[in-house]
Amino acid sequence: MWSAKGFPGAPGPAVHVIPLPDAAGQADVRLRLHYRGQLSGWWAVDDVFVGDRTCRPATT
Repeated sequence: MWSAKGFPGAPGPAVHVIPLPDAAGQADVRLRLHYRGQLSGWWAVDDVFVGDRTCRPATT
């Protein structure tokens, strides 16, 4: 679905929004993070959110 190539890569932290249209409306969806690199010092994933981040006003 998404890949980043090149050296030295993007400096972090960064936000990446990756649309998953095939997962919409599905009851069982699994995501896998796969890292392949050569001579890479480190990588990190933090604050993963899967869903709809629509901001709606609260109803009272």
